[in-house]
Amino acid sequence: YRPRDVVRQFGISLRRELDFAAECRSAERIARNFEAFEDIVVPRVHWDYVSERLNVQDFVAGVPGSAMERLDAAGLDRVELARRGAAAILKMVLEDGFFHADPHPGNLLVMDDGRLAFFDFGMVGRITPELQSKMIDALFHVVGKDPAGIAQDLIDLDFLKPGTNPNIVRPVVEKMFEFHLNLKLK
Repeated sequence: YRPRDVVRQFGISLRRELDFAAECRSAERIARNFEAFEDIVVPRVHWDYVSERLNVQDFVAGVPGSAMERLDAAGLDRVELARRGAAAILKMVLEDGFFHADPHPGNLLVMDDGRLAFFDFGMVGRITPELQSKMIDALFHVVGKDPAGIAQDLIDLDFLKPGTNPNIVRPVVEKMFEFHLNLKLK
C-alpha cells in the first residue's frame, strides 16, 4: 500500500485543490479541449480577479445532475444527458489524458438547453498515452466479452502483480463477470 506515498500524494493533491489559480488553469485547459463541443460548458475564467485564494468564473444557471425530478419537469432526456456526460468523461480520460477527477453531481449542472456545465477543477488527473492505450484495450475486452483479455488487462493495469499467470486469473474473471458480461453495455 506504500502509506508514505499515499500521504505524500494526498498532501500534493490537497495543496493543488486549494490553489484556485491552479484550478482556473485546469478549467481553461479542459475548456480548450472541449472548444468544438457545443454541448459541454466550462465557465469562463476572469483572470483579473483570480488569485491563489480566489476563483472568479462566469455564473452558469442550471439543474444539478442529481435532481432527477427537476430534469424530468424541464423535459430533459436523462438517457441522453447520461450519454453526453459519459462521452465527456471518456474524452477527457482516453483522448485528452487530462480529466476532471471529481465529477460528482455537485460539480455538474444541466443547463435549460441540455448542455452540461462542469465546475470545480481543483482535482484533476493526468493519464499517460501508455495507460490510455491499456484502458482502451480493457474496454474492448469488456465489450468483446473476452475474459482472457480482461485477465491480462488486470495484470497490465497493475491491479495484479506483474508475472501473474493470466490462465489462473481467467476462471475468476469468468465467474465474476458471468452475469455482467451478458448484460448490454448500456
